[in-house]
Amino acid sequence: VVLLGAPLFGASDLTLVGIFTGIGNEREIFLRLRVPRVGAAFLAGASLALSGLLLQTLFKNHLATPFTLGISSGAALGAVLS
Repeated sequence: VVLLGAPLFGASDLTLVGIFTGIGNEREIFLRLRVPRVGAAFLAGASLALSGLLLQTLFKNHLATPFTLGISSGAALGAVLS
């Protein structure tokens, strides 16, 4: 429900009538700005959840974290080097 409703809310609230009829710039704002941002946020969250699941499955430990293999330290090193 949040995934479908999130693109409607922002700095200027969009109406379904404006999106479907193309009144003003509402359709452009919806299709070119808000939908891709919500989609990217959904994919980023899903990939983080999947990586956490795989890490916990690999170690057969429900409390496994990225610190277990040094993943967080490697990410910090990459951020510093960049």
